[in-house]
Amino acid sequence: MQVAYVESLARLAAALQCGVVRVFTAYETSTSTSGGLWPRVVAALRECCDRAAAHGVTIAMQNHHDLAVHTTALLELLADIDRPNCKLGFDAWSPALRGEEPV
Repeated sequence: MQVAYVESLARLAAALQCGVVRVFTAYETSTSTSGGLWPRVVAALRECCDRAAAHGVTIAMQNHHDLAVHTTALLELLADIDRPNCKLGFDAWSPALRGEEPV
């Protein structure tokens, strides 16, 4: 359902001549830990990127209170997704809250 939704957003973005759709990753719960979510999120975002690429759209992965919120994890997730049209929708407040240097 989420992949189809992102694909429809990519189609709309292309029609509006907008080249980017921003997405979040996934939230950990008591039944879904990061170890179990990680491969599912990678697979879903790869599929989103593949479908968005057909419309000439980039997927911007945002770093909020979800999976891969820490900068190191976010960069690892980006590498695991490994799609040229997957970029970071980086929000500097997130690393600042954890005391990371925004640079």
